[in-house]
Amino acid sequence: MQCFYNCKKLKTVVIGIKVESIGEYAFYNCALERVSTPNTVKTIGDYAFANNKALTRVAFKSGIEKIGNNAFGGLHQLKEITFPVSISYIGSQAFAKNSELATLN
Repeated sequence: MQCFYNCKKLKTVVIGIKVESIGEYAFYNCALERVSTPNTVKTIGDYAFANNKALTRVAFKSGIEKIGNNAFGGLHQLKEITFPVSISYIGSQAFAKNSELATLN
C-alpha cells in the first residue's frame, strides 16, 4: 500500500487511533520531519518510512510489535530511536543506512 509514496511536500504525519497497521511503502521517500503514532498501531510494514531524510527521531508507542524490513532505512538525519517493550520482531535492515544514529533506548 503506497498511500503517500514519494509525496515530497508531506512533512508531518499524525496517525489516527483506529489505525492498527502502516502498510508497505506507505510513506516511502517523503519529506517527513515528524511522525506520531497511537498505541493502536501494532505493525509497520516494509519500507513504510524509508528514505525520509529529514526525520531525526523515532519514538515508538507501547503498542508496536513488528517493524518490517527496511522500514526506516535511509533516514540520513536519524539520531535517536526509542523502542517499547512490546517489540517482538524487527525486520532485516529495518534501520539500515542511518549514519547519524547515535542513541537507542
